[in-house]
Amino acid sequence: MSGPDTAKPLTKRTEVDFRNHANAKARAPFRAVIYPPTDKRPQHRIRYWVRDEPYRETRRGRTWGEVINWLEIQRQAAAAATVGPVRIQTLSDAVDAYLETLVGHSANYRKAESSYLRSLTARAGKVALPVLKPGDIQPVFSGRSRYTATRIRASLSRCLEHARRQQAIDRARADWVTDGLVLPAAESSHAAETFYPEELPSRKQLQAVSKVLDEPYRLLWWVTAGCYLRPSEAVALCPEQVLGEWLRIDRALVTVSPPPGEEPYSSDPGLPEPQARNLVMKRPKSRAGLRDVKVPTSVAGYPVRKRLVARARKLPAGQPLFPTPRGAWWDLGNLAERVFKPATATVEGWEWQPFQILRHWGISTLVNTPGVRLIDVSRSAGHSSSRVTQDKYLRRRKDEDSTPDAW
Repeated sequence: MSGPDTAKPLTKRTEVDFRNHANAKARAPFRAVIYPPTDKRPQHRIRYWVRDEPYRETRRGRTWGEVINWLEIQRQAAAAATVGPVRIQTLSDAVDAYLETLVGHSANYRKAESSYLRSLTARAGKVALPVLKPGDIQPVFSGRSRYTATRIRASLSRCLEHARRQQAIDRARADWVTDGLVLPAAESSHAAETFYPEELPSRKQLQAVSKVLDEPYRLLWWVTAGCYLRPSEAVALCPEQVLGEWLRIDRALVTVSPPPGEEPYSSDPGLPEPQARNLVMKRPKSRAGLRDVKVPTSVAGYPVRKRLVARARKLPAGQPLFPTPRGAWWDLGNLAERVFKPATATVEGWEWQPFQILRHWGISTLVNTPGVRLIDVSRSAGHSSSRVTQDKYLRRRKDEDSTPDAW
């Protein structure tokens, strides 16, 4: 396959067709169209087709040579999937064959599809496709939320569609199986992940943990609680985000899992690069997540604003505000295991809870304060609507630590 200089990116749209590859044994119906990178996105946009399936789209490679190598891996996977007759007899066979076609998708998508479909094969994996019926699948939905059941049904539909293309099941039965599934009843307005008032830590417990922590982790502890930050937003803070009494939230540090042999994921343009294969810096998913939060003067007696401004002035822009001992960015799992979990173990009567509990504590305390508007709390928390804030946090606690004095 010939093309432009392999050490440089493409400058125009290029089409690659592997269907007439010289190696007859590795021949596979595979075609791709590559678009040059842009100023905002330095990687090439690749749209490719495998056999008669709908096209897939991804971004890979900053040079033409990297694109060639990535396409060759996809072509070999497509060729391996077409060698010999496909024998799909049971639901487990259909799931295995379908998962093999997800080579070009992201690692998170492949993991989710595998998780949903494996929950089906654990109960109905040995059922032959020609006699598969909704009653074989329905027990899997027992005890699951409507959202999870919907995702499982969608994954099953895609799996059976792939089996239909392999002539392992007819269209009428595949549609009958998916359409005949009954989803669980809709959940109440209170989400399952909601922390009830009795589950939140008290002010005294948070202060006890704070006394055990060293700086700057003590500051991180109270900034997360006082500014209602998500854990990924808290560990992504940089000095340039501190604007006096305001804190600009415009990024989050996300943990990713690139497939082996593929190019590591990159951060969004204009954001620092964590220089770690499993960490990338991303912009908020919605406009609500992009916000300015007013830093409180103090939280539970700790001078948050003064300490935060002083620390931001000492560090250069683009560096982590709360780095690891080696000066790198924290992975949330490591931060919890090495710093916060040992600190909470010293507090009697409080078992370790996720780092997210600080955000819940801060929002719950503020939203139940008289005179505070719900819409203001919702904007500061980065919620898409005030209904989310109301359903999750507008509840009264019975102990004294939930009163406004706790702030």
